[in-house]
Amino acid sequence: MANLVGLTIFPFVARPILQKVADVDDTKFNELMQQRKELIPLWMKSMLQVHTPK
Repeated sequence: MANLVGLTIFPFVARPILQKVADVDDTKFNELMQQRKELIPLWMKSMLQVHTPK
């Protein structure tokens, strides 16, 4: 659950820092967030399918 919260909330909390450090304008930031909208479910599915050794 913590991973999901971090993946979804962190970019918005850190937006000003990310934009300044990476020189990302609002349009590019929004594009990146749209990409994450598609990728986060895939990442979460992958995390849930990982089998740890017994």
